[in-house]
Amino acid sequence: METIFDNACYLIGAGVSAAALGPDTPCSSWGNLIEECFSYCKDRDLLKEEQSAEIEADISSLGKLNSDVSSIADMLTSIANTLFNAMGKTRFANWIQGVCADDYQIKNFSLLDALINAPGIILTTNFDLLIEKRCMDRGINYTSFTWKDSRDIQRALKRRDNKIIIHIHGSIQRPESIIFTGDQYNELSQSIANDRIFQSIMTTYRLYIVGTGNGLRDLDFSRQFKDFTSIFNVSTSESESYLLCKSDSVEELQDIANQYSLKLIDFGEKYEDLPIFIEGINSRNKFSEKKKELEYLINQDFSNYKEISQVEDTKALIMPMGFCLKNPSDLFESSSHERLGVSYVEQSSKRVFFLVAERESGLTTGLRKFALEFISDNFFVHFLNKNELDRVDLLSENCIHPCVFFIDNFALDSVRKFKAFCKKMNGVNSKDKFLIGCDMRSCKKMSNLLREQDIDNCVLYLDKVRKHDIDLCAKAYFPENIYMQKKSSDLVFQTIANMNLPRTYSTVQKLFVYFKRKDLNGVEDLSQSALLQQYCHVTLEIIVDSGEYMQFTTEDLEQILASLAKKMVENKKISLTETEAESIIFNLSKALGMDFDARKIIDELCKRQILARKASDVEYCICFAHLSYLLLYAAIYINIEKDEDDGSFFYDYLLNDALAFNNVLITYSEINSRSIKILKKSLEIYEDTKRKNEELKNVIYSPISMATNIEDDVKSLTKNEALELNNAHNDLYNKSEEVANEFFHAEIDEDRYAANIYVDSNGLSPSEQWGIALHFLSSVLKQSDHISNVKMRVQAINETLQGWGNYFFLARRDENFASIQKDISDNDSQSSVSDSKNLYSIQEEMTWIFYCTFLYEFLCSKRLCRLISGSDTAPKDGEIPYSLSAFLFLLFERGDNWYSKAKMILKKESLIFSQDSINYFVQQMLTTMYCYPESAFSGPILGKDLTYIRDLYGDIFECSSLYKKNKGYRGAFLKGVALNNLDIRKMKGKL
Repeated sequence: METIFDNACYLIGAGVSAAALGPDTPCSSWGNLIEECFSYCKDRDLLKEEQSAEIEADISSLGKLNSDVSSIADMLTSIANTLFNAMGKTRFANWIQGVCADDYQIKNFSLLDALINAPGIILTTNFDLLIEKRCMDRGINYTSFTWKDSRDIQRALKRRDNKIIIHIHGSIQRPESIIFTGDQYNELSQSIANDRIFQSIMTTYRLYIVGTGNGLRDLDFSRQFKDFTSIFNVSTSESESYLLCKSDSVEELQDIANQYSLKLIDFGEKYEDLPIFIEGINSRNKFSEKKKELEYLINQDFSNYKEISQVEDTKALIMPMGFCLKNPSDLFESSSHERLGVSYVEQSSKRVFFLVAERESGLTTGLRKFALEFISDNFFVHFLNKNELDRVDLLSENCIHPCVFFIDNFALDSVRKFKAFCKKMNGVNSKDKFLIGCDMRSCKKMSNLLREQDIDNCVLYLDKVRKHDIDLCAKAYFPENIYMQKKSSDLVFQTIANMNLPRTYSTVQKLFVYFKRKDLNGVEDLSQSALLQQYCHVTLEIIVDSGEYMQFTTEDLEQILASLAKKMVENKKISLTETEAESIIFNLSKALGMDFDARKIIDELCKRQILARKASDVEYCICFAHLSYLLLYAAIYINIEKDEDDGSFFYDYLLNDALAFNNVLITYSEINSRSIKILKKSLEIYEDTKRKNEELKNVIYSPISMATNIEDDVKSLTKNEALELNNAHNDLYNKSEEVANEFFHAEIDEDRYAANIYVDSNGLSPSEQWGIALHFLSSVLKQSDHISNVKMRVQAINETLQGWGNYFFLARRDENFASIQKDISDNDSQSSVSDSKNLYSIQEEMTWIFYCTFLYEFLCSKRLCRLISGSDTAPKDGEIPYSLSAFLFLLFERGDNWYSKAKMILKKESLIFSQDSINYFVQQMLTTMYCYPESAFSGPILGKDLTYIRDLYGDIFECSSLYKKNKGYRGAFLKGVALNNLDIRKMKGKL
């Protein structure tokens, strides 16, 4: 109970309405609302006689199902469906507005007031507007949404400037949003945006459920909670969701709490104790302490800053730290710094100019985006250039006030026009605001101009801190100790810079609050070693004061993950020994001035899948779901550096593309439940395919079975199963299409740099190295998609293949690769490899890619779809269930030299491959031929190249130990039966 409750979310139900209005009102429970609706329909003869009798019987039996959550939910939903159909949409809307009207007399304000006073947001299943009404009565600014306002909710959750109230089942203000029937619940469950918001809140906020004991039987609640707990494998002991209940209800609600992994909190013996309990929580939390510290920091008597209390509306400051300049000329003192950032405030005592001082490049684009994203919600935005300043009369007559004039590329030679414009607009509407763009060199002239126009108040918000700002904060935290000011300022600055933490005042504040409580004489920079830089981010969240002060937000953590990927790219270090891991923890313990068990921390990191033990149990490696996804974090970092974007586009890509095969885990917090359902179904089909693979293997490799007709024993996937698998993969592919494009169009050189380091690292197995090589090869090939001329496009693909080979097949230090090089050289292949600096031929590169394709088919299949030409004969996306199909198409599209060379080298160098890999290769090839013939051999391949396919497969099959082992049995029957049976008759027949 001693956590910070500023990120709390109160999920309230009908019990809150019952406490405010009384227990007998229709809004006091779902059952009461259903009964009221039934009475309405019955009094107006809207129901048939048998319908009325059935509903009465159902309502009377509800009490007998008190512990059966699903039965009660199903029964109430069935009754609601019947009643809604009897009433019709319009009659229902009028009825629900009348029943839940806000003109009810509130009898008890205590619980409403306690919830309104509590920091955090409110989710409500109630249709009424009691919370909103109480906020208005008390003069509290609030913003109310329904589940249909997903985009507005996301924007409000970022800004948090008003009390946020979200009606997750609709409100009477918007009757079309109300969730009452089963069909409406289905519509809600199909809303991807709604799922994402709800699960984002559940992972970002601590959830306190108030007055919804029986309401948890609600269809949507049961679905959301079950999805959440199953996706994230949340147990009750790990849960941060709490159900507040009376003492005598604990036993009754225990089953429900266990189903949804909720922790029960006994607030007292009677309902009147609940408001007191909530108020007690708020008085014990640290929010007020942090607020006092913040005000103390800002209200220091600095020479050129005035106290925040002198600004009429302190809520105007978006971030918790801002400085109100007494005079615009104070801006001069910042002009020596590289970047001032964006200043923004909605209201102040006088008209406010929004100053943006950046470098000239990208200024216009940044300002325009800023204006549209942050200002247009509250003001009407006018975009002006210097010529349009002449249109002051037209603007003054036609403007919608209050408005913001966005003066694009303000030119100092237009001062006269600007002065005239200001003079005219001063007489029209004093609430209008201006957003002016200027470069750094113009700051002095701009501030003089503002002063001449009687603009003497300007609020500046710096979104990226500088050393100067950190020094000012140090003065506030250590006002009488110059040594501590310098020491703490240097520590904060070095920690942010070296660990690449988010450069925000929020981070600065957290670090200062932490350092103030420590003996700084014994504390060194938190990034004192390369290994410490890599791992202390994720460890801080676990060990520092139970996350109380150093608990990073979701956005902080996401950027930290990207920073961690960057550090790994720079330091070329992935794996570490047990001694190194314990050394990291020891150094971190020393740096933080704390004493804790290094082994416990390592265990916790492994539990969270941040570290992973290797087989020997003496080494660890970083494990972000999968090493390939660590590369994606590196790509996120590249995107942040290039576009100053927060990388959020990539997380959907991570989610939707994370097929959980071969221990690949799905770990992203805002995961989409519908995608997970698709993934689970895809996995089920995949497991069934594996089972059928075994049956197929028994048929093909068993001497007993081979004597019979092979078709009688092969149990392939049904057409529906194959279609279902294809649809599932296609759905995942389509969902990630947009964000995948962003990834594939990253800078080629940076992609290569990141990929090459991981291919070179000692922490990867050879198959993983080649899997990553293939992954990035696909990225490079994607670069050619913008070329419309087919001939030029083929040439570009060939060139990028050659360039990629030059880069990827340079120096290789691992023994496996060296032995491969030696074997190829000794066997006189046409490779030009004679030492570690020479190159492989294109054909040899293709052979390697051919090999690793099958080891990574589920990880890389959608990548290989992108290798296919966009011609009319190419299969459509989603029609290629295996990588084999896509790769074969690529080979045949390139002509004889490509696949014949690949066939020759694969056969000649078969000893290089492990037998298990060859066997797996052959098995997947045969399975694809039998189970997916319409996909694998569609189009021109079926008619034109059947002989080549059979010959190629025959040569490859001879490389298999399974063939060699059985070769003496009845001669070379394996090739003769298993492969020669795949003739034109069968291809054109059942296959």
